[in-house]
Amino acid sequence: MSGYEIHSGQRSWWSGDLTTLCGLRIPSRDVKGKAWFSGPTCPACKRVKKQQKKGGRR
Repeated sequence: MSGYEIHSGQRSWWSGDLTTLCGLRIPSRDVKGKAWFSGPTCPACKRVKKQQKKGGRR
């Protein structure tokens, strides 16, 4: 394990910044890449993603 957390979120078309499901804002220069093959490992992102699947918070 590398010690990094994988977040899930949306990238801004305007600035390239990433806003994660847990509310973290990552500047475009710090975004390392896309992980299409795995889900988030951040506990807060996992919780929000699970709620969205149930039809909860959007």
